[in-house]
Amino acid sequence: MDMSKITAKMPDFVKEHIGQAQKHLTILEGEARKVFDQTWTRIHDWQTKTQKTGDEWHAKAFHTVGIATRKDFQAVNRQIKRLRTDLRKLSKSASSKDSKPRSRKHA
Repeated sequence: MDMSKITAKMPDFVKEHIGQAQKHLTILEGEARKVFDQTWTRIHDWQTKTQKTGDEWHAKAFHTVGIATRKDFQAVNRQIKRLRTDLRKLSKSASSKDSKPRSRKHA
């Protein structure tokens, strides 16, 4: 049913109260949204801090027991990439030296 048809039959004082109630609800909705957003932000911040603390604790525990951590794997991967790059450079320089004609000395 159309709201304008319903409100057309209502007395003016009822329409006034409905209008005031709608304004009040709009204000309450805005305040509730602010509280929700603030709470959500706090929860997210808390979650981020606890995650970071947990990650640090896990890393320390793994290091103590001798298990490789994510940082250890990342360091090994960086080293492998460097070695791979150096190996490719050496391979290219060796192949370029092999492709050059060698001068032979006549005895």
